[in-house]
Amino acid sequence: MAQQYDVSLKLLFRHSKGLIARRLFGGSVAEWINVEQPKVTNVRVDLLARLEDGSLRHVEVQAANDVEMERRQAEYYLGFYRLLKEHVAQVVLYVGREPLQMRPVFETPSMRYEYHLLDMHEHEVDGELLIRSDDWGDNLLALLTPVEQERVLRRVEEQIRKLKGARSRGRRPGFSSFWPV
Repeated sequence: MAQQYDVSLKLLFRHSKGLIARRLFGGSVAEWINVEQPKVTNVRVDLLARLEDGSLRHVEVQAANDVEMERRQAEYYLGFYRLLKEHVAQVVLYVGREPLQMRPVFETPSMRYEYHLLDMHEHEVDGELLIRSDDWGDNLLALLTPVEQERVLRRVEEQIRKLKGARSRGRRPGFSSFWPV
């Protein structure tokens, strides 16, 4: 029944030039455009995590400037909201070598969506703090910052030696299964 009602109204509006049609469309229609928006998609995001406080955080790692990133982030957000029915904070971590050119906002005349954009090269991330960290992941990520690469490599080597020592004493590091030492 609802389908027939929908079809009937569509036909009515396609042939009407009356007051309601002009108000709905904001003027006289020059052309009708048939558009179908299939929902068959397989969107795979990089990282989606629920934090200890219950909030959700989505992180995309981007190695190159992408003119579509703004729209993609907005689409990801709407997809998360449709599926999860809750807010998801979004961050794009830019690790590319070229200067960052992406914007952290998607705008149209009737919509504005913002997300956080973090550039590893432009002093937004303190490489010195990453080198001094006891976390091997932080140490490796320091390679993506503007700090001296030799210092980073020495720190990573130091961390690997600690892991080898822990392994020989019978302790098993949590990431040994995917990080060869």
